[in-house]
Formats: sequence, structure tokens, C-alpha cells
Amino acid sequence: MKSRCNFSFLAGFLFAFLIAYWPLRAAPLPAPAVTTDSTTLNGRFTPNGQTAAIVSACDEASLRAALSGGGTVTFACDGTITLSNTVSITLDTILDGTGHAITISGNDTVRVFEVQPAVGLTLINLIVSEGRAVGASGAAFQIGGDEQGGAIRVTKGSLSAISCLFSNNTASGGKGGNATGPGQPGAGGAGNGGAISVTMGRLSVSNCVFTSNTGLGGTGGDSAVVTLQFGGMGGASRGGAIYAGSCK
Repeated sequence: MKSRCNFSFLAGFLFAFLIAYWPLRAAPLPAPAVTTDSTTLNGRFTPNGQTAAIVSACDEASLRAALSGGGTVTFACDGTITLSNTVSITLDTILDGTGHAITISGNDTVRVFEVQPAVGLTLINLIVSEGRAVGASGAAFQIGGDEQGGAIRVTKGSLSAISCLFSNNTASGGKGGNATGPGQPGAGGAGNGGAISVTMGRLSVSNCVFTSNTGLGGTGGDSAVVTLQFGGMGGASRGGAIYAGSCK
């Protein structure tokens, strides 16, 4: 009789224990919290939570407005956007022309893009053409200014170009300063990277075409002594398509 009582007590104790603790053991653990600095808008990746924008009309004003907030910028138009001034990229930006025929032109007058330090620019399926950057002319007897990146200049930032065409872009050194008396006129400045210049930054180019881009050294200054007819030395040039100084 005593043995049966002990068994009944033990069975009751185990049953009570399972009833009390089984729900705690069976309950699933909550999912871990996840934070991110990226979002996806309309199926497109947008860095740092920035808002995606669309260039609805192929003109300079619409392009500048869409680029002002950084993030992913796409197009709902086809055509050539001609710039009157260089576009400064101050926030991480993806400019994607996929599905459209987009040309961004410096009109053979201005550089197309200037990428600021610690900023990244990605270009996809675009034509970047007729950018021009010219160094300043030198003062009397002085060397002309160097210039680089006719289409795009990057300093301590990053550039990625995917399936793009770069055509007819020019970086030209400035003219050397004229002599105003006896002495050697100034030499021309250097012209580096007709299409792209990256200094102390990162560059990635994939499936791109470069055609008719030119790095051009500046002409030397003129002599003040007519009978001698000599001028300053012409400037150097490096990289008709790409110039990379301390590039990663």
C-alpha cells in the first residue's frame, strides 16, 4: 500500500511540473531586431535611406532637382540634357538611365560632374559627352594652371560607371603666362584625364566605351622679344580617357 502511494505522489508531481513549465519551453523565441541603412523603392536599391527620384523631363533643371537629394535617380524621358554649369555631387547617388536613351552633355564648355570628397557616384547606362575643363592661364612668366577630368572629376570620393559611353570630353591645361620683358615665358599647364580623373579615391569601370576623349597640355606663353620668336614650353598630358592619381 505504501509503495502505491509513493508512485501516485511521484506521478502527480511530474504531471504538475509539465503543466506548469511546458508552455514556457515550447514558446518560440522572439525574432532578433534588424536595423539597416538601406531601403528598396520600386525595386531599386537606395543608399542610406535616401529617397528615390525621377527625371521626368530631359532638361538641366529637372536633372538638378532629382539629384539634389542623392539616392537613386532614374529617368522617364529620352534625350540630351545640356548643362550650363557643372553638377556637383554632394550625396551618395546612383544615376540610372536603364530603359532610356540619355545623354548628359557639357556642351563643350563645362565639366559634367564634380564628385565631392567622401561621396560616391554610380552611373548606369548613360552617355556622358562634350565635357570640358580648362586650366587657368598663367600670370606673366608663370606656368598655366593644371586641369583634369573633362567629364568627371573625383577627389577623395568614388566613381562607378557601368555600361556607359564617354565621348568627346577634354581636359586642357591653361596657357602659360606671356613674357612682358626679357625672360622665359611661362609653360603651359598639364591636362590630365580627358574623360575621368580620380585623385585619392576609388574608381570602378565595367562594360564602358571611351571614344575621342583628349588630355591636352596647355600652350606656352608668348615671348616679348619679337626678334627671338620663342615661347614657353607646352604642358604635359596624361590619360586621354582616364587619369588616376593615388587611386584605389
